[in-house]
Amino acid sequence: MIRKKLIAWCLAAGMVFSAVPGSGVLEAAASESLPGISAQQLSGEIEVREEHVLRENSDGSENDIYGKLYAPKEEGKYPAIILSHGYNGTNNDWVNECTYYAQNGYVAYAFDFCGGSNASKSEGRSTDMTVGTEVADLIAVLEHISDLENVDEKNVFLMGGSQGGLVTALTAAEQSEKVSGVLLYFPALCIHDDWVKKYKSLEEVPETQDFWGLQLGKGFVEYIWDLDVFSLIGEYDKDVLIFHGDQDAIVPLSYSERAKEIYDSAELIVYPGEGHGFTPDTGKKAMQSIKEFMGERVAYEVSFETNGGGKVKSQSVKRGKKAKKPVTPDREGYTFVGWYADAGFEKEFSFDSKITEHTTVYAKWEKKPEETPKVTTPATPETSDGARQENAAGNVTAPQKTGGVSVKNNKKKSLQVKWKKVSNVKGYEVQYAYDSKFTKNRKTKKVQTNSVTLKKLKKGKICYVRVRAYRQDASGNKIYGDWSKAKKIKIKK
Repeated sequence: MIRKKLIAWCLAAGMVFSAVPGSGVLEAAASESLPGISAQQLSGEIEVREEHVLRENSDGSENDIYGKLYAPKEEGKYPAIILSHGYNGTNNDWVNECTYYAQNGYVAYAFDFCGGSNASKSEGRSTDMTVGTEVADLIAVLEHISDLENVDEKNVFLMGGSQGGLVTALTAAEQSEKVSGVLLYFPALCIHDDWVKKYKSLEEVPETQDFWGLQLGKGFVEYIWDLDVFSLIGEYDKDVLIFHGDQDAIVPLSYSERAKEIYDSAELIVYPGEGHGFTPDTGKKAMQSIKEFMGERVAYEVSFETNGGGKVKSQSVKRGKKAKKPVTPDREGYTFVGWYADAGFEKEFSFDSKITEHTTVYAKWEKKPEETPKVTTPATPETSDGARQENAAGNVTAPQKTGGVSVKNNKKKSLQVKWKKVSNVKGYEVQYAYDSKFTKNRKTKKVQTNSVTLKKLKKGKICYVRVRAYRQDASGNKIYGDWSKAKKIKIKK
Protein backbone atom coordinates (compact mmCIF):
# COMPACT_ATOMS: atom_id res chain seq x y z
CA MET A 1 0.00 0.00 0.00
CA ILE A 2 2.83 2.37 0.90
CA ARG A 3 4.66 1.68 -2.36
CA LYS A 4 1.48 2.27 -4.35
CA LYS A 5 1.04 5.62 -2.62
CA LEU A 6 4.64 6.64 -3.34
CA ILE A 7 4.35 5.68 -6.99
CA ALA A 8 1.09 7.52 -7.36
CA TRP A 9 2.60 10.57 -5.65
CA CYS A 10 5.50 10.67 -8.09
CA LEU A 11 3.25 10.20 -11.11
CA ALA A 12 0.89 12.95 -10.03
CA ALA A 13 3.73 15.30 -9.18
CA GLY A 14 5.03 15.02 -12.72
CA MET A 15 1.62 15.55 -14.33
CA VAL A 16 0.05 17.86 -11.83
CA PHE A 17 -0.21 20.97 -13.95
CA SER A 18 -1.32 19.43 -17.23
CA ALA A 19 -4.96 20.13 -16.40
CA VAL A 20 -4.50 23.89 -16.16
CA PRO A 21 -5.29 25.52 -19.53
CA GLY A 22 -3.97 28.81 -20.84
CA SER A 23 -6.84 30.20 -22.88
CA GLY A 24 -9.46 31.88 -20.70
CA VAL A 25 -6.94 32.87 -18.05
CA LEU A 26 -4.67 34.74 -20.44
CA GLU A 27 -7.55 36.60 -22.03
CA ALA A 28 -8.61 37.86 -18.62
CA ALA A 29 -5.10 39.06 -17.80
CA ALA A 30 -5.05 41.92 -20.26
CA SER A 31 -8.33 43.37 -19.04
CA GLU A 32 -7.58 43.51 -15.32
CA SER A 33 -5.89 46.54 -13.79
CA LEU A 34 -2.98 46.39 -11.35
CA PRO A 35 -1.81 49.38 -9.26
CA GLY A 36 1.40 50.93 -10.56
CA ILE A 37 1.36 49.03 -13.86
CA SER A 38 0.52 50.84 -17.10
CA ALA A 39 -2.06 49.73 -19.67
CA GLN A 40 0.77 49.04 -22.11
CA GLN A 41 2.37 46.66 -19.65
CA LEU A 42 -0.95 44.78 -19.39
CA SER A 43 -1.43 44.56 -23.14
CA GLY A 44 -0.21 40.99 -23.26
CA GLU A 45 3.09 41.98 -24.87
CA ILE A 46 5.68 39.80 -23.20
CA GLU A 47 8.98 38.24 -24.18
CA VAL A 48 10.14 34.71 -23.43
CA ARG A 49 13.76 33.65 -23.49
CA GLU A 50 16.01 30.90 -22.22
CA GLU A 51 17.87 31.85 -19.05
CA HIS A 52 20.71 29.74 -17.66
CA VAL A 53 21.87 29.76 -14.03
CA LEU A 54 25.07 28.27 -12.62
CA ARG A 55 24.96 26.40 -9.34
CA GLU A 56 28.32 26.15 -7.61
CA ASN A 57 29.02 22.83 -5.86
CA SER A 58 31.11 22.21 -2.76
CA ASP A 59 33.84 20.50 -4.84
CA GLY A 60 34.27 23.57 -7.03
CA SER A 61 32.34 22.19 -9.99
CA GLU A 62 29.25 23.84 -11.47
CA ASN A 63 25.88 22.65 -12.72
CA ASP A 64 24.08 24.50 -15.48
CA ILE A 65 20.40 25.08 -14.66
CA TYR A 66 18.11 25.55 -17.65
CA GLY A 67 14.99 27.68 -17.45
CA LYS A 68 12.73 30.11 -19.28
CA LEU A 69 12.16 33.73 -18.35
CA TYR A 70 8.84 35.42 -19.08
CA ALA A 71 8.75 39.21 -18.77
CA PRO A 72 6.84 42.30 -19.94
CA LYS A 73 8.42 43.80 -23.07
CA GLU A 74 8.33 47.35 -21.71
CA GLU A 75 11.55 48.34 -19.97
CA GLY A 76 11.40 48.75 -16.22
CA LYS A 77 11.86 46.94 -12.94
CA TYR A 78 9.23 44.39 -12.03
CA PRO A 79 8.44 42.13 -9.10
CA ALA A 80 9.27 38.49 -9.83
CA ILE A 81 7.94 35.00 -9.17
CA ILE A 82 10.04 31.82 -9.38
CA LEU A 83 8.17 28.56 -10.00
CA SER A 84 9.47 25.09 -9.01
CA HIS A 85 8.07 21.94 -10.61
CA GLY A 86 7.23 18.63 -8.94
CA TYR A 87 8.86 15.20 -9.11
CA ASN A 88 9.83 14.22 -12.67
CA GLY A 89 8.43 17.51 -13.99
CA THR A 90 10.01 20.33 -15.99
CA ASN A 91 9.69 24.08 -16.49
CA ASN A 92 7.04 23.36 -19.15
CA ASP A 93 4.59 22.49 -16.36
CA TRP A 94 4.36 26.22 -15.65
CA VAL A 95 3.98 27.74 -19.14
CA ASN A 96 0.41 28.96 -18.54
CA GLU A 97 1.18 30.39 -15.11
CA CYS A 98 4.34 32.16 -16.26
CA THR A 99 2.57 33.71 -19.24
CA TYR A 100 -0.31 34.88 -17.07
CA TYR A 101 1.92 36.51 -14.44
CA ALA A 102 4.14 38.18 -17.08
CA GLN A 103 1.05 39.68 -18.72
CA ASN A 104 0.13 41.09 -15.33
CA GLY A 105 3.41 42.90 -14.74
CA TYR A 106 5.70 40.25 -13.20
CA VAL A 107 8.93 38.62 -14.31
CA ALA A 108 8.26 34.87 -14.09
CA TYR A 109 10.94 32.18 -14.19
CA ALA A 110 10.43 28.42 -14.38
CA PHE A 111 13.36 26.02 -14.52
CA ASP A 112 14.37 22.35 -14.55
CA PHE A 113 15.86 20.95 -11.35
CA CYS A 114 19.22 19.24 -11.91
CA GLY A 115 18.47 15.54 -12.28
CA GLY A 116 14.85 16.25 -11.39
CA SER A 117 13.37 14.59 -14.47
CA ASN A 118 14.17 12.36 -17.42
CA ALA A 119 13.28 15.36 -19.58
CA SER A 120 15.34 17.88 -17.60
CA LYS A 121 17.57 20.17 -19.66
CA SER A 122 19.65 21.04 -16.61
CA GLU A 123 22.93 19.28 -15.88
CA GLY A 124 22.97 16.45 -13.40
CA ARG A 125 21.92 12.83 -12.97
CA SER A 126 18.69 11.79 -11.34
CA THR A 127 20.67 9.40 -9.11
CA ASP A 128 22.39 12.46 -7.60
CA MET A 129 19.15 14.41 -7.12
CA THR A 130 17.82 14.91 -3.59
CA VAL A 131 15.52 17.42 -1.92
CA GLY A 132 18.75 19.05 -0.73
CA THR A 133 20.21 19.47 -4.23
CA GLU A 134 16.91 20.96 -5.37
CA VAL A 135 17.06 23.47 -2.50
CA ALA A 136 20.58 24.38 -3.68
CA ASP A 137 19.25 24.78 -7.23
CA LEU A 138 16.47 27.11 -6.07
CA ILE A 139 18.85 29.22 -3.96
CA ALA A 140 21.12 29.70 -6.99
CA VAL A 141 18.09 30.62 -9.11
CA LEU A 142 16.82 33.07 -6.47
CA GLU A 143 20.17 34.89 -6.36
CA HIS A 144 20.43 35.03 -10.16
CA ILE A 145 16.89 36.22 -10.86
CA SER A 146 17.02 38.81 -8.05
CA ASP A 147 20.12 40.30 -9.70
CA LEU A 148 18.60 40.78 -13.16
CA GLU A 149 18.31 44.37 -14.42
CA ASN A 150 14.53 44.14 -14.91
CA VAL A 151 13.81 42.55 -11.52
CA ASP A 152 13.06 44.39 -8.30
CA GLU A 153 15.07 42.29 -5.86
CA LYS A 154 13.01 43.46 -2.90
CA ASN A 155 9.82 41.95 -4.35
CA VAL A 156 10.53 38.33 -5.26
CA PHE A 157 8.03 35.51 -4.60
CA LEU A 158 8.57 31.73 -4.59
CA MET A 159 6.02 29.20 -5.81
CA GLY A 160 6.16 25.41 -5.98
CA GLY A 161 3.97 22.38 -6.52
CA SER A 162 4.12 18.95 -4.83
CA GLN A 163 7.84 18.10 -4.27
CA GLY A 164 8.64 21.54 -5.69
CA GLY A 165 6.35 22.91 -2.98
CA LEU A 166 8.41 21.21 -0.27
CA VAL A 167 11.62 22.55 -1.83
CA THR A 168 10.09 26.03 -2.03
CA ALA A 169 9.03 25.95 1.63
CA LEU A 170 12.50 24.83 2.78
CA THR A 171 14.27 27.42 0.61
CA ALA A 172 12.04 30.27 1.78
CA ALA A 173 12.86 29.44 5.40
CA GLU A 174 16.59 29.54 4.63
CA GLN A 175 16.40 32.69 2.48
CA SER A 176 13.62 34.50 4.36
CA GLU A 177 14.99 38.04 3.91
CA LYS A 178 15.05 37.63 0.11
CA VAL A 179 11.54 36.16 -0.28
CA SER A 180 8.50 38.44 -0.17
CA GLY A 181 5.89 35.69 -0.06
CA VAL A 182 5.37 31.96 -0.66
CA LEU A 183 2.76 30.17 -2.80
CA LEU A 184 2.31 26.39 -2.47
CA TYR A 185 0.27 23.93 -4.55
CA PHE A 186 -0.42 20.79 -2.45
CA PRO A 187 3.16 20.76 -1.07
CA ALA A 188 4.56 17.27 -0.56
CA LEU A 189 5.32 17.74 3.13
CA CYS A 190 4.62 14.01 3.53
CA ILE A 191 7.74 12.80 1.67
CA HIS A 192 9.69 12.08 4.85
CA ASP A 193 6.85 10.14 6.45
CA ASP A 194 6.13 8.10 3.32
CA TRP A 195 9.70 6.96 2.77
CA VAL A 196 10.34 6.19 6.44
CA LYS A 197 7.26 3.95 6.38
CA LYS A 198 8.56 2.16 3.28
CA TYR A 199 11.91 1.21 4.80
CA LYS A 200 12.61 0.14 8.37
CA SER A 201 16.19 1.44 8.18
CA LEU A 202 18.58 3.08 5.74
CA GLU A 203 20.38 -0.23 5.38
CA GLU A 204 17.36 -1.54 3.48
CA VAL A 205 17.50 1.24 0.90
CA PRO A 206 19.14 0.09 -2.37
CA GLU A 207 21.94 2.12 -3.95
CA THR A 208 19.67 2.88 -6.91
CA GLN A 209 16.05 2.18 -7.69
CA ASP A 210 13.73 2.73 -10.62
CA PHE A 211 10.94 4.81 -9.16
CA TRP A 212 8.21 5.27 -11.73
CA GLY A 213 10.55 5.67 -14.63
CA LEU A 214 13.12 7.82 -12.83
CA GLN A 215 16.32 6.37 -11.41
CA LEU A 216 16.84 7.49 -7.81
CA GLY A 217 20.01 7.13 -5.76
CA LYS A 218 20.14 6.11 -2.13
CA GLY A 219 21.05 9.69 -1.29
CA PHE A 220 17.49 10.79 -2.02
CA VAL A 221 16.20 8.75 0.92
CA GLU A 222 19.22 9.48 3.11
CA TYR A 223 18.63 13.22 2.85
CA ILE A 224 15.02 13.13 3.97
CA TRP A 225 15.44 10.34 6.54
CA ASP A 226 15.96 12.67 9.51
CA LEU A 227 14.45 15.76 7.90
CA ASP A 228 12.26 17.63 10.41
CA VAL A 229 10.09 19.24 7.75
CA PHE A 230 7.68 21.25 9.87
CA SER A 231 10.33 22.55 12.24
CA LEU A 232 12.34 23.84 9.29
CA ILE A 233 9.61 25.42 7.18
CA GLY A 234 8.18 27.19 10.23
CA GLU A 235 11.24 29.46 10.28
CA TYR A 236 9.72 31.49 7.43
CA ASP A 237 7.92 34.45 9.06
CA LYS A 238 6.19 36.17 6.13
CA ASP A 239 2.89 35.45 4.38
CA VAL A 240 2.18 32.03 2.85
CA LEU A 241 -0.74 30.97 0.64
CA ILE A 242 -1.43 27.22 0.30
CA PHE A 243 -3.79 25.51 -2.16
CA HIS A 244 -5.00 21.94 -1.59
CA GLY A 245 -7.82 19.68 -2.76
CA ASP A 246 -9.82 17.81 -0.15
CA GLN A 247 -9.69 14.63 -2.27
CA ASP A 248 -5.90 14.55 -2.60
CA ALA A 249 -4.92 10.88 -2.16
CA ILE A 250 -1.20 11.56 -2.66
CA VAL A 251 -0.56 14.33 -0.15
CA PRO A 252 -3.31 14.28 2.50
CA LEU A 253 -4.92 17.64 3.22
CA SER A 254 -3.91 17.23 6.86
CA TYR A 255 -0.30 18.09 5.94
CA SER A 256 -1.28 21.51 4.60
CA GLU A 257 -3.58 22.02 7.58
CA ARG A 258 -0.65 21.38 9.88
CA ALA A 259 1.57 23.74 7.85
CA LYS A 260 -1.03 26.49 8.22
CA GLU A 261 -0.73 26.19 11.99
CA ILE A 262 3.07 26.09 11.90
CA TYR A 263 3.51 29.29 9.88
CA ASP A 264 3.24 32.70 11.55
CA SER A 265 0.97 33.97 8.79
CA ALA A 266 -0.59 31.47 6.39
CA GLU A 267 -3.86 31.04 4.54
CA LEU A 268 -5.09 27.66 3.29
CA ILE A 269 -7.51 27.54 0.36
CA VAL A 270 -9.23 24.14 0.15
CA TYR A 271 -10.89 23.14 -3.11
CA PRO A 272 -13.75 20.64 -2.65
CA GLY A 273 -13.56 17.60 -4.90
CA GLU A 274 -10.05 18.38 -6.16
CA GLY A 275 -7.18 15.92 -5.93
CA HIS A 276 -3.42 16.13 -6.49
CA GLY A 277 -3.86 18.43 -9.49
CA PHE A 278 -6.58 20.94 -10.29
CA THR A 279 -9.28 21.03 -12.95
CA PRO A 280 -9.20 23.92 -15.48
CA ASP A 281 -11.69 26.11 -13.64
CA THR A 282 -9.95 25.60 -10.30
CA GLY A 283 -6.54 26.21 -11.87
CA LYS A 284 -7.78 29.55 -13.18
CA LYS A 285 -9.10 30.52 -9.73
CA ALA A 286 -5.77 29.58 -8.14
CA MET A 287 -3.76 31.73 -10.56
CA GLN A 288 -6.03 34.70 -9.99
CA SER A 289 -5.74 34.26 -6.22
CA ILE A 290 -1.97 34.20 -6.51
CA LYS A 291 -1.97 37.40 -8.59
CA GLU A 292 -4.09 39.11 -5.96
CA PHE A 293 -1.86 37.77 -3.15
CA MET A 294 1.28 39.16 -4.77
CA GLY A 295 -0.36 42.44 -5.75
CA GLU A 296 -1.30 43.09 -2.14
CA ARG A 297 2.26 42.46 -0.96
CA VAL A 298 4.46 44.16 -3.54
CA ALA A 299 5.91 47.12 -1.67
CA TYR A 300 8.52 49.80 -2.23
CA GLU A 301 10.85 51.48 0.25
CA VAL A 302 10.53 55.22 0.63
CA SER A 303 13.63 56.50 2.43
CA PHE A 304 14.33 60.01 3.71
CA GLU A 305 17.71 61.72 3.32
CA THR A 306 17.60 64.42 6.00
CA ASN A 307 20.93 66.05 5.03
CA GLY A 308 22.11 66.66 8.58
CA GLY A 309 18.69 66.67 10.24
CA GLY A 310 17.28 64.13 12.67
CA LYS A 311 16.78 60.60 11.40
CA VAL A 312 13.46 59.79 9.71
CA LYS A 313 12.38 56.15 9.50
CA SER A 314 11.87 54.74 6.01
CA GLN A 315 8.42 53.54 4.94
CA SER A 316 7.30 50.38 3.18
CA VAL A 317 4.57 51.46 0.78
CA LYS A 318 2.40 49.08 -1.24
CA ARG A 319 2.54 49.52 -5.00
CA GLY A 320 0.23 52.27 -6.18
CA LYS A 321 -0.30 53.69 -2.68
CA LYS A 322 0.95 56.95 -1.18
CA ALA A 323 3.75 57.60 1.29
CA LYS A 324 2.85 59.32 4.57
CA LYS A 325 4.37 62.71 5.20
CA PRO A 326 6.73 62.27 8.17
CA VAL A 327 7.17 64.57 11.13
CA THR A 328 9.48 67.42 10.15
CA PRO A 329 13.01 66.65 11.36
CA ASP A 330 15.05 69.07 13.44
CA ARG A 331 18.40 70.56 12.58
CA GLU A 332 20.03 73.05 14.88
CA GLY A 333 20.63 76.41 13.26
CA TYR A 334 18.55 75.63 10.18
CA THR A 335 15.00 76.08 8.95
CA PHE A 336 13.33 73.19 7.16
CA VAL A 337 12.27 74.20 3.62
CA GLY A 338 10.59 71.02 2.44
CA TRP A 339 10.92 67.52 0.96
CA TYR A 340 12.30 67.21 -2.56
CA ALA A 341 12.29 64.44 -5.15
CA ASP A 342 15.93 64.96 -6.12
CA ALA A 343 19.22 65.69 -4.37
CA GLY A 344 19.59 68.94 -6.30
CA PHE A 345 16.28 70.29 -4.89
CA GLU A 346 14.83 71.03 -8.33
CA LYS A 347 11.44 69.38 -7.80
CA GLU A 348 9.37 69.19 -4.63
CA PHE A 349 8.15 65.75 -3.65
CA SER A 350 4.38 65.29 -3.64
CA PHE A 351 2.98 63.03 -0.95
CA ASP A 352 -0.13 62.71 -3.10
CA SER A 353 1.82 60.84 -5.78
CA LYS A 354 1.51 57.06 -6.10
CA ILE A 355 4.62 55.06 -5.32
CA THR A 356 5.65 52.71 -8.14
CA GLU A 357 9.36 52.28 -7.37
CA HIS A 358 11.87 52.50 -4.53
CA THR A 359 12.15 56.21 -3.74
CA THR A 360 14.47 58.55 -1.85
CA VAL A 361 13.14 61.90 -0.62
CA TYR A 362 15.53 64.72 0.28
CA ALA A 363 15.24 67.38 2.98
CA LYS A 364 16.16 70.95 2.03
CA TRP A 365 17.35 73.44 4.67
CA GLU A 366 18.13 77.11 4.94
CA LYS A 367 20.64 78.52 7.38
CA LYS A 368 19.01 80.61 10.08
CA PRO A 369 20.28 84.20 10.34
CA GLU A 370 22.34 85.10 13.39
CA GLU A 371 20.07 86.41 16.16
CA THR A 372 22.74 88.67 17.63
CA PRO A 373 25.89 90.00 16.02
CA LYS A 374 29.15 88.53 17.12
CA VAL A 375 31.06 90.86 19.43
CA THR A 376 34.14 88.73 19.68
CA THR A 377 36.78 88.27 17.08
CA PRO A 378 35.72 85.54 14.64
CA ALA A 379 37.40 82.23 15.18
CA THR A 380 40.43 81.49 13.06
CA PRO A 381 39.58 79.03 10.32
CA GLU A 382 40.89 75.61 11.26
CA THR A 383 42.60 74.84 8.01
CA SER A 384 45.29 72.56 9.35
CA ASP A 385 42.94 69.62 9.91
CA GLY A 386 40.05 70.80 7.74
CA ALA A 387 37.67 71.08 10.67
CA ARG A 388 35.93 74.22 9.38
CA GLN A 389 36.29 77.20 7.07
CA GLU A 390 34.45 80.37 8.10
CA ASN A 391 33.58 83.55 6.25
CA ALA A 392 33.91 87.03 7.66
CA ALA A 393 30.72 86.65 9.67
CA GLY A 394 31.99 83.49 11.31
CA ASN A 395 29.61 81.17 9.44
CA VAL A 396 30.87 77.93 7.95
CA THR A 397 30.56 77.96 4.16
CA ALA A 398 29.87 74.93 1.99
CA PRO A 399 32.94 73.48 0.27
CA GLN A 400 33.27 73.63 -3.48
CA LYS A 401 31.97 70.86 -5.74
CA THR A 402 34.24 67.82 -5.84
CA GLY A 403 35.94 67.31 -9.19
CA GLY A 404 38.35 65.00 -10.98
CA VAL A 405 36.53 61.82 -9.94
CA SER A 406 37.88 58.63 -11.50
CA VAL A 407 36.61 55.08 -10.99
CA LYS A 408 38.48 51.92 -12.01
CA ASN A 409 37.97 48.19 -11.51
CA ASN A 410 40.30 46.97 -8.83
CA LYS A 411 40.59 43.49 -7.37
CA LYS A 412 37.75 40.96 -7.31
CA LYS A 413 34.37 42.71 -7.15
CA SER A 414 35.84 46.04 -6.02
CA LEU A 415 36.34 49.55 -7.41
CA GLN A 416 39.08 52.12 -6.79
CA VAL A 417 37.70 55.66 -6.56
CA LYS A 418 39.90 58.80 -6.57
CA TRP A 419 39.19 62.53 -6.80
CA LYS A 420 40.86 65.93 -6.47
CA LYS A 421 41.32 67.28 -2.97
CA VAL A 422 39.04 70.07 -1.85
CA SER A 423 40.70 72.64 0.40
CA ASN A 424 39.82 73.08 4.05
CA VAL A 425 37.33 70.23 4.47
CA LYS A 426 36.70 67.75 7.24
CA GLY A 427 36.14 64.78 4.93
CA TYR A 428 34.35 63.31 1.97
CA GLU A 429 31.19 61.31 1.44
CA VAL A 430 31.27 58.65 -1.32
CA GLN A 431 27.93 57.27 -2.46
CA TYR A 432 27.41 54.33 -4.82
CA ALA A 433 24.39 52.48 -6.16
CA TYR A 434 23.21 50.32 -9.06
CA ASP A 435 21.02 52.95 -10.67
CA SER A 436 21.61 56.54 -11.80
CA LYS A 437 19.04 57.87 -9.32
CA PHE A 438 20.97 56.32 -6.42
CA THR A 439 17.96 54.43 -5.03
CA LYS A 440 18.83 50.74 -5.58
CA ASN A 441 21.09 49.31 -2.85
CA ARG A 442 22.56 52.76 -2.23
CA LYS A 443 25.51 52.78 0.16
CA THR A 444 27.58 55.62 1.59
CA LYS A 445 31.16 55.76 2.88
CA LYS A 446 32.81 58.65 4.75
CA VAL A 447 36.58 59.04 4.38
CA GLN A 448 39.23 61.61 5.27
CA THR A 449 41.44 61.07 2.20
CA ASN A 450 40.75 61.63 -1.49
CA SER A 451 40.48 57.93 -2.42
CA VAL A 452 38.55 54.85 -1.33
CA THR A 453 38.11 51.20 -2.33
CA LEU A 454 34.54 49.95 -2.66
CA LYS A 455 34.33 46.21 -1.92
CA LYS A 456 31.86 43.31 -2.14
CA LEU A 457 30.20 44.63 -5.27
CA LYS A 458 28.11 42.60 -7.72
CA LYS A 459 30.02 41.28 -10.71
CA GLY A 460 28.54 42.29 -14.05
CA LYS A 461 26.40 45.08 -12.59
CA ILE A 462 26.51 48.73 -13.66
CA CYS A 463 27.58 50.85 -10.68
CA TYR A 464 27.20 54.63 -10.27
CA VAL A 465 29.57 56.58 -7.99
CA ARG A 466 29.55 60.20 -6.80
CA VAL A 467 31.54 62.20 -4.23
CA ARG A 468 31.00 65.35 -2.19
CA ALA A 469 33.07 67.13 0.42
CA TYR A 470 31.88 68.44 3.78
CA ARG A 471 32.93 70.79 6.58
CA GLN A 472 31.79 70.98 10.17
CA ASP A 473 30.62 73.96 12.17
CA ALA A 474 31.37 74.53 15.83
CA SER A 475 28.32 72.44 16.83
CA GLY A 476 29.46 69.47 14.81
CA ASN A 477 26.88 69.91 12.01
CA LYS A 478 28.11 68.84 8.58
CA ILE A 479 27.94 71.38 5.76
CA TYR A 480 28.00 69.56 2.43
CA GLY A 481 29.19 70.71 -0.96
CA ASP A 482 27.51 69.69 -4.20
CA TRP A 483 27.76 66.13 -5.45
CA SER A 484 30.26 65.47 -8.20
CA LYS A 485 29.02 64.26 -11.55
CA ALA A 486 28.11 60.57 -11.20
CA LYS A 487 30.57 58.13 -12.74
CA LYS A 488 29.22 54.99 -14.43
CA ILE A 489 31.22 51.73 -14.57
CA LYS A 490 30.58 48.03 -15.11
CA ILE A 491 32.02 45.75 -12.44
CA LYS A 492 34.13 43.32 -14.44
CA LYS A 493 36.28 41.38 -12.01
